[in-house]
Amino acid sequence: MAFKMSKGVSDFLDLLPEKELSGKFAAAFDTQIQHRLSGSAAKGIDGRLKKLGLKVIAAPLESYIEGKDDRLRLKDGEVERAKNWAQEVAKSLL
Repeated sequence: MAFKMSKGVSDFLDLLPEKELSGKFAAAFDTQIQHRLSGSAAKGIDGRLKKLGLKVIAAPLESYIEGKDDRLRLKDGEVERAKNWAQEVAKSLL
């Protein structure tokens, strides 16, 4: 959402009960347009999860999209990257 996490995601994170989540597992990801000025919602989410006391078990995943307006889609190779990341997250939970 223009270089940072969306308001909806930020509001959701604000509502999470810090004391109840401490030590539980988490991982962050986002989708973004690949541009030299792009920010990273995933890194911001990752930081917020850690601040809540969650145990982050994977580096944040940034998946790149392309297209315009209602025709946005993941760029070639991004689905495979996301699958690999998700498998690593799952292995961390075993």
